[in-house]
Amino acid sequence: MAWLAAIAGFLVVCAGAGAFLAFRSPGFYAGLAMIVARAFLPQLARALAPRDLTEEERERIRQGQDIATKAHGHGGESH
Repeated sequence: MAWLAAIAGFLVVCAGAGAFLAFRSPGFYAGLAMIVARAFLPQLARALAPRDLTEEERERIRQGQDIATKAHGHGGESH
């Protein structure tokens, strides 16, 4: 079983050397940043996009009422 430990050790050393060389390269960071940006930009765009208003909210806007206050039932009015 010593040969198995030797092979495992060799693989760990190769992986460490590969990681060391990759992280030394500025191109690696640029590529990694592009991968992360491509993964998160669609979700970020969806989160920042304006949502569709319900018909009730549109009516409140037409009447000049605050939709945030009325829709959630809290916001300064006393009971």
